[in-house]
Amino acid sequence: MSIEDILGLGGILTIIVCVISGAHFLFRKEVRHSSYGRYKKACHVLAVACFCVALGNFSIGCMQHWHYQPMPIMGIVTTTISSSQSLLFTIALIILYTGKYASIKRCLPYAVPIIIFPLIFFIATRFQENYNTNNINDFFNHLGPNIPSLVRFIFCITYIVQLGFFTKDFFEERSNYLRQAQNVAGVDSREIRLHWVKIAFLTALVEGIVAILIQIYPCAATESIFRIATILFYSIFPIYYVKYGELYERVKKLEEESHLTEEKEENPDENGMDALLNKLVEKNNQLFEKVEELIHTEKPHLNPETKPEDLIKALATNRTYMANAIKQNKQQTISEYILSLRLKEAQYMLEHNNDLLIEEISIASGFNSLRTFNRNFKTNIGVTPEEYRKNFTA
Repeated sequence: MSIEDILGLGGILTIIVCVISGAHFLFRKEVRHSSYGRYKKACHVLAVACFCVALGNFSIGCMQHWHYQPMPIMGIVTTTISSSQSLLFTIALIILYTGKYASIKRCLPYAVPIIIFPLIFFIATRFQENYNTNNINDFFNHLGPNIPSLVRFIFCITYIVQLGFFTKDFFEERSNYLRQAQNVAGVDSREIRLHWVKIAFLTALVEGIVAILIQIYPCAATESIFRIATILFYSIFPIYYVKYGELYERVKKLEEESHLTEEKEENPDENGMDALLNKLVEKNNQLFEKVEELIHTEKPHLNPETKPEDLIKALATNRTYMANAIKQNKQQTISEYILSLRLKEAQYMLEHNNDLLIEEISIASGFNSLRTFNRNFKTNIGVTPEEYRKNFTA
């Protein structure tokens, strides 16, 4: 079997993979039941993109009788498909960070060349025959006198520049998202960092670069690399993309179930994971403010009998939300937070109440025994209460 026959079979495999991937985007329950509107729309658009790639490969296969033939250099159809796919996947991946990127104002400048250049090419071919060749030297020799070829060349250069802007936009939005994500407690940080999204983008970028190589140097070698990259990308990418819907719903449920949520929003959130995490951070902050207010007014930590459950009950919340709020603001558990308050109170008394005995200070600062007080003070402050008082008054 020749390399041309293998590439022909590769085209068939690409069609099968793309059809299965498109069905994956359309029919998985994570997509159908998602409350994130733009994510669902992105999945539907990606499904159409998969079907279009399958249809394009089917058309090419039929024209070539399923036997590989080099494509024309910088073909207008190939460039249009590559450019539109790069724009589409960049938007689809950034949507997982923030839906604000997917606006007409933001995307239109990138979409204009995809519309304008094919139109100019079509008009030019009405006046001058398009020159097709798979020889790079021959192409450049005819570049000047052949307007359709010049349009194809400029479009290809524009596409290369676009890839640079797509990369810039993606990593800027990723950086903004990660700054927000690092503040969130109560969610698995490995999940919400969405590391796979970066890998998916870089893989798509490599595929876009290989697509350029095919247009500049069409041969069996570059076609083989492109086929492998396409099959791998369309096999793996939909699986991870669809799983995002499950993560989004878990985070949204955590935010909606917060005891501070008085009313559910009528419209589903349309701004991506970053807006959802921001709401979660704000609600954790609000709850922590209530915790601090309770500590300041009622000083429950000074009662040796006070346990985490008492704070939770006093604020009519539950352990999960309380733990998330304290973890986000203090990087401590509830018990660690109560202990730190008691130690802080003990330090103040040791510094300003020389007439009080150490045992009296241990009880007044919320410890149920002198032994427990000494052990915790030594472990966390580094010295015993006696040594601390001595060092402070020296």
